[in-house]
Amino acid sequence: MLQYQIVKNTLKGDVRVEKGPKLLFLRPYDVLDGEKQTAISLRATQYVRLLDKKTGQVRVVKGELGNFVPEAYETFLDYGVCDAVSLKLSQYVKIENKETGEIRVERGAKLVFLAAQEQIIGSVEEAVDLGELE
Repeated sequence: MLQYQIVKNTLKGDVRVEKGPKLLFLRPYDVLDGEKQTAISLRATQYVRLLDKKTGQVRVVKGELGNFVPEAYETFLDYGVCDAVSLKLSQYVKIENKETGEIRVERGAKLVFLAAQEQIIGSVEEAVDLGELE
């Protein structure tokens, strides 16, 4: 498995990511920032949302992707890897954009990946069958 380590330069304040496999030799003024981490492998139905602590931007990375390593200033939102919402033909879900307040409805059958500023309102719901017209 690919591993990575965040390294901080205490003189300049710079942060960088060192990816393995390799032996990591620290430079003058370098310190390890946190524990050694394992790279992430995303399946086709998975995604991660990352917050760049330096710029405040949120980035979404969708699977299928092996050995994914976040950038130096990125942290995981949503507690890491998320599964896309799988909707059957008769299902729907409401999604709110927290930035604009806009609410949209996604109808099945499909996989729904949340964008950077989105969250699900409630849960997956079943559509109401109104029967056939006469």
